[in-house]
Amino acid sequence: MTVLKRGPLAAVVITAALLPLAACSSEEAPPPTPAGPVFRLALPFDQYQWTPQEKQTREQARYRLVGQCVRDQGIDFTMPEPKPVVEAADFYDNSRRYGVLDEGLVASFGYHLPTTDEGKERGKKNNKWNGEVPKDQERAIYGTGEDDPGCYGKADAELAKDVPASDTEWLGDRNEQSLNETEEAEAVVRAKAAWKDCVAREGHSYDVPRSASGDPKWKLELPEIGDEERKVALADVRCKHSTGLVTAWQEAETAWQKRLIESEPERFRRLQAAKDATLAAARRIAS
Repeated sequence: MTVLKRGPLAAVVITAALLPLAACSSEEAPPPTPAGPVFRLALPFDQYQWTPQEKQTREQARYRLVGQCVRDQGIDFTMPEPKPVVEAADFYDNSRRYGVLDEGLVASFGYHLPTTDEGKERGKKNNKWNGEVPKDQERAIYGTGEDDPGCYGKADAELAKDVPASDTEWLGDRNEQSLNETEEAEAVVRAKAAWKDCVAREGHSYDVPRSASGDPKWKLELPEIGDEERKVALADVRCKHSTGLVTAWQEAETAWQKRLIESEPERFRRLQAAKDATLAAARRIAS
């Protein structure tokens, strides 16, 4: 993934615009680009995590704080502004939690991450900025070390002011644990076996869904998307739904996550409070 300079803080400023470029093969014109996934996968943890729209609000607030901080030092601020493009609203959600799940998207993009013409254009602008940003502006934005956190560090401190403590890293770990442990649930294992038989009837030999999506012949690091990739991805998605794999896994995760929320009420209360406070601050700054 192409990112702005100097580390993870910079990378998320305009995340929505920085998806890998995807294009069709030269054999055939691609289907029209979908506006976003039709399929939605809801889980109990969703309430405590940031939606793409909320992330966009937070990054707009950070951008404004960073820009003002840089200008206060008498330095021009030229970083591209984050814009609410299609990817920000739709493309990063649970719709790929069990691999590809949306038939409309894979018909266009196969196993590649989706993008739009707007996203591609913004990616080009970001790359250009990366190569041309003046050194004084770069130092002001990112700082020079622990004693100088730069304008990003100051912006994050401002957004965190008066926000109650919470353990978001713990939630991320539990989110991954939920996925991994429920994959071994009896109903999910049965459904994966049925998925294997289903894709075999379509002429494809894969033991589990990740073997299909991770097939090295798709060359996901490159922009080209071939007809075979789309065909396999469509069979993958259709079989996940027709065999009940998605339903079985979602039900297993829903039960797992609900049990944890009920067993850790105070921890989840703090997570909710911290998210609400940060989002309220971001909305005030971004408005």
